[in-house]
Amino acid sequence: MRGAMAGAAAGAVIAEVGDDDRSDAAENGAMIGAVAARRQSRRANIQQAEQQAKAEQHAQAQAAATNAQGSENYFKARAACLEGKGYSVK
Repeated sequence: MRGAMAGAAAGAVIAEVGDDDRSDAAENGAMIGAVAARRQSRRANIQQAEQQAKAEQHAQAQAAATNAQGSENYFKARAACLEGKGYSVK
C-alpha cells in the first residue's frame, strides 16, 4: 500500500511539472509503486527464508556434532568401567 501511495504521489508531481493529467499520472504511478513494493516484499521474503534455512542447517550440524561427542564420551566411560572390573576393552 505504501508503494502505491508513494507512486501515486510521484506520478501526480511529475504530471504537475509536465502539465499532464494528474489523475492518470497518479493512477499509473500507483500501479508502478505497487509493483515495485511487491517486488521488494518478495525479495525480503526470499532473503528471510534463506537465512532461516542456514540457521536450521547450522542447528542440525551442531546437534550432530553434540551427538557424536556424546557417543564418544559414553564409549570411553563404558570402556573405563569395564576395564575397572577386569575386562579387556579395545
